[in-house]
Amino acid sequence: MRNHDLPQARGELARKSLELFAQAWKVQGHVHEHYNGATGNGDDVANSDRFYHRGTLLD
Repeated sequence: MRNHDLPQARGELARKSLELFAQAWKVQGHVHEHYNGATGNGDDVANSDRFYHRGTLLD
């Protein structure tokens, strides 16, 4: 995204990423490394680790 002047897209990506992170944390008390692209759910597979994530990438 740095290569293109898309401030709205950057803002939307940041907002949606934070929403996914915050929802999982508030509702379930954990976050995930991956989220389902269709549902936004982070724990829809049996081998999903509830505490393995790259949350610092949201900074």
